[in-house]
Amino acid sequence: MAERKTILVMAGTKEGREIAQNLSAQGHMVYESSTSHYDHRGLKEKVAILSGAEDQGVIRITESLSQEKIMELAKEKGIELVVDATHPYAVNASLNAIAACQELGIKYIRYEREKTDLPISSLILPVKNYDEAAARAFSLGKRIFLTIGSRQLKPFVELARHFHAFLIVRVLPWEESIRTCHSYGLSPDQILAMQGPFSKELNMALFKEYKAEVIVSKNTGLEGGFKAKLDAALALNIPIVVIERPKIDYPVLAYHYSQILNQIR
Repeated sequence: MAERKTILVMAGTKEGREIAQNLSAQGHMVYESSTSHYDHRGLKEKVAILSGAEDQGVIRITESLSQEKIMELAKEKGIELVVDATHPYAVNASLNAIAACQELGIKYIRYEREKTDLPISSLILPVKNYDEAAARAFSLGKRIFLTIGSRQLKPFVELARHFHAFLIVRVLPWEESIRTCHSYGLSPDQILAMQGPFSKELNMALFKEYKAEVIVSKNTGLEGGFKAKLDAALALNIPIVVIERPKIDYPVLAYHYSQILNQIR
C-alpha cells in the first residue's frame, strides 16, 4: 500500500470518476472536480467548491478550475498530486493544471484515453481544428451532422448560413447545451439532445433519419463512442471529418490505471 496522499482528480469523464473512486478505495484522500452538474448516471449535483460533497469517499467539486483556483485549492486542501483525467479536447483545463502544478511543485499525471487508429479510407478526412473541420465539411455536402458538442459551434453555424446549408447538432441533454444551440439560432429540428455513447446501429439509424451527408466528430476514443460513429459512417458511405486531438507536452502520461498507481508509489 502506498503512503496515503491527498489527490485532486480532474474528471468530467467516466474514467475520471472511476479513477477517483479507485484511489479513494486505496485509502487516499481524493477530491474530484468536474465542470458538469451531471454525471453519467444522470444525477444532478450542485456542489460548492468550499463545502464539497462526498460520494463513496470522494469529495466532489463542481466548478471550472482556472490555474489560480487549482493553486488555491491545492494550498487549502494540501493537494500533493493532480491526476488530469479531463476530456481529450479540454485543452485549457490541462494547461491550467500543468501550470499550477509547476508553480507549486506538485506532481502532475495526465490520464489519456487511447485514441482510435484511423483506417485508410477516402471517406475519413482528418483535420487539425474546428475552423478547418467546418470548411472541409461544407465543401462535401449541405446536411452536416455534428457530434462535437455545443462549445465549438460558431464556425459551423457561420458557414451553414453562408452556404444555405442545414446543420444537425447532437449534444448532451443539458440545459446549458440546448441554450447554446438556441443562442446560435438553431431550431428544434436541428437539435438532437441525447446521452451517449451510442452503438453503431443507433448511429446509423440517426444518420439515415436526418439524411446526413457529412459527419463531423472528434477522436474521443473507444470510451467516447468514436469508433461506433466511424463504423456507422463508413457503413453508410458517408464522409466523416475527424478533428485530431490537440498536441500537448504532458509532463507524465498514463493510459491505464495501473500506470497511475506506479507513479504514486
